[in-house]
Amino acid sequence: MKKTIFSVIMLTALLSLTSCFSDDSKTLGELVSDIEVTGIENSYVKTAFVENLDIVPVITTAYNDLSYEWLLLTPGNTIDDEASVEVIGTEKDLHYEVGLAPGTYQVRLNVKSLGTNYTRCYYTTLTVQTQFSSGFYILKETAEGKTDVDLFTMDNIFIPDMLVKTQGQAMEGKPSALNIVYDQYYIDEKSNTIDKQNTVVLVSDAKQIQVHRTSDFAKIFDRSNLLFDEMEADEVPYGIFNQGMWGTVYASNKGFRYTNNPNGSFYTNPTSGKFGFPMIPLDASTFMAYQVTVNGMYYWDQSTHSLMMGDRYLDPYPVTYKDGSGTELTQNLSTYKPLSCGTNFVSRNETDNFILENTANGKRYVYLMSSARYNSYLTKYLEVPAYSKMAKANCFATNGISARYIYFATDNKLYGYAFNTDEYTEAEMSLQGIGSGEQIVYLENLFYNGSTNKFDYLVVGTQKGNDYKLYMYEMPAGTGTPTGAPVKTCSGTGKLKSVRSVLSTANVRQMSYGYTYFYLYI
Repeated sequence: MKKTIFSVIMLTALLSLTSCFSDDSKTLGELVSDIEVTGIENSYVKTAFVENLDIVPVITTAYNDLSYEWLLLTPGNTIDDEASVEVIGTEKDLHYEVGLAPGTYQVRLNVKSLGTNYTRCYYTTLTVQTQFSSGFYILKETAEGKTDVDLFTMDNIFIPDMLVKTQGQAMEGKPSALNIVYDQYYIDEKSNTIDKQNTVVLVSDAKQIQVHRTSDFAKIFDRSNLLFDEMEADEVPYGIFNQGMWGTVYASNKGFRYTNNPNGSFYTNPTSGKFGFPMIPLDASTFMAYQVTVNGMYYWDQSTHSLMMGDRYLDPYPVTYKDGSGTELTQNLSTYKPLSCGTNFVSRNETDNFILENTANGKRYVYLMSSARYNSYLTKYLEVPAYSKMAKANCFATNGISARYIYFATDNKLYGYAFNTDEYTEAEMSLQGIGSGEQIVYLENLFYNGSTNKFDYLVVGTQKGNDYKLYMYEMPAGTGTPTGAPVKTCSGTGKLKSVRSVLSTANVRQMSYGYTYFYLYI
């Protein structure tokens, strides 16, 4: 069959509805009829992974042997660049699930008479936008035991299975960590220039790590290109986070690595985004809590089973009391494991916490650390009373900015431990709207404290079989107590692991110099 010929002058018509034709009737017989197509708009605007492109053309012709071919040309392709053209439909009516990166595409319809090869071509433009830049990313385990992520946008649109939709497959291994990184540098392969964007970092227990920019959820880093050198087979990624002194920090069992000049300001030194040799060769874990006032962090070192502090330079120190005592409480705890960590920052007074469990006897302990510039230390060590609800809790969260609570769930009820009191006190907090048969498996306090679009939600996650549901409750200022019905809800499939919020209006500067705007935990 003779190849359909398209005129190069069609390049000038990308923004208007156009037609083209190929006529082979000289060898196949007289032209019986023309083919006229209407009902196609000049242009379309669609939101990726949310909207479909549906076009129902009206065909006027005497031919009764028509075939249809819908083509998609990606940005930068020419009319004649058929090697990069994708067939997206072969029926008269087009129904196309838009799963594309932001940009302007050409959509072309070829209508052909099979008997004569007479072909008419009509094309229009498709502009794709995304809603990935602001919302709640939900890390989950799939039914196959792999890692994927859902997105619940600020406009209450739910987009499931982002990895499967954008990459064709989930990430190997069960999910272990989800991080949001603001203003992360990388090299844009299309323009070959340094760019920076907010990113979503996914980590699994199969030593996998992926970094996706929030503009279109395109993957910009994984094990193959995250480091300047090839990543060793035994390297276990823990996550990536913003840190005031060094910029963007990558943590693994090999240590901490940085992306920018340690002698400069972290938001004025563009880099490739790749990480070099570990500057601090120590182990950490996925349990890390950010120190707002110090620009450092507390973390659980799973190699030594120790509770550690990293100062503004991330140099490691054992967590101790102010006088240096207490190492027996925090170091070389071979039978201990971390259950939770968090940061509370009320009235510019920071308190960080860890909850550890001794697996040998089931006892649990709360560690409270006071953090102030050049003065961070252990302030309270509490054995959780055996009679308490916390002693049996299955999930925990720390209030970030509105009250001094550690939340936990026991027997499918919510409780709050007021850690600013001398004695252990806990109180039940009512929750409205939890469905029958749903088990509370996840708690988180997500907030944004900027000048606009503020929110402060206690996020409660439930599981029922292989389905999860999220309930987001508002907390009146200063109370730390969820009230009323949830203001946002969404549901999806898979086992819920973690939830993080990201906003297009936020940036890394808001984390520096002790200003608290959003989520405080790594």
